[in-house]
Amino acid sequence: MKILVVGTLTVDKIIKEDKIMIKAGGPGFFISKVFSEFNLNYSLISFLNPKNKNLFKQLKNLIMIETQETPEILIRINEDGEEGKIISFPKKYDTSQIPLADIYIISTVFEEVSLDVIKELKSRGAIICLDVQGFVRNPHVFGSKKMWDQAKEYFIYCDIIRTNKKELEYIPKEAVELAKTKLLLISKNDKIVVYHKNNMVGVHFNKINCYDTIGAGDTFFASFINFYLINKETIMDSLKKSINFVNNFLKTKK
Repeated sequence: MKILVVGTLTVDKIIKEDKIMIKAGGPGFFISKVFSEFNLNYSLISFLNPKNKNLFKQLKNLIMIETQETPEILIRINEDGEEGKIISFPKKYDTSQIPLADIYIISTVFEEVSLDVIKELKSRGAIICLDVQGFVRNPHVFGSKKMWDQAKEYFIYCDIIRTNKKELEYIPKEAVELAKTKLLLISKNDKIVVYHKNNMVGVHFNKINCYDTIGAGDTFFASFINFYLINKETIMDSLKKSINFVNNFLKTKK
């Protein structure tokens, strides 16, 4: 199956203990790393300034849309985790030119992708996987969120929806109830909860002591898609294997 990742690449400026590190980041980056590791048939489409290509040189199958400025995120790490603020915004992506694929993963840092296209993609028989993170983010304030009032009209066309406990508070209740009839992944403090056709399962996990957890949610989402959609494993097995995969990812950050 051919997979297309519509995901943001970002230059992450990470602040911890008065030190600033510059790293490749964004959901497109972390999802692509997972798919490369599993040797999947995928492409990533994203904005990128050619001057930043060296930062993302490890990426494969990149459909680069040249832009004057790669999106930048300022990430502050403290005892409670990470919180980010967009300091250089991504451009709007013209989804009318989106390439054909069997599976679409849409995961952005802001609302740079219009979701109006997913109705057409669904009519072609495509599988739609959506991470809500960019649609509930208030980009101007560290860690701040905003209501996503339009969520329900897009969830209708989605097959898999990923969010976390905090983001869930900014999605209207009707949209959440609709998502539970699909496949809804919710990351909580110490477990992953899944609703599938209104049935709920959950798996607890042990927290890994690491430098930061940047990219963990994207890594989980991509690995779950691999195990569940590509390998056709059960939801429970896909959850357990994805959690193990993320744990190994986080151990590299120690």
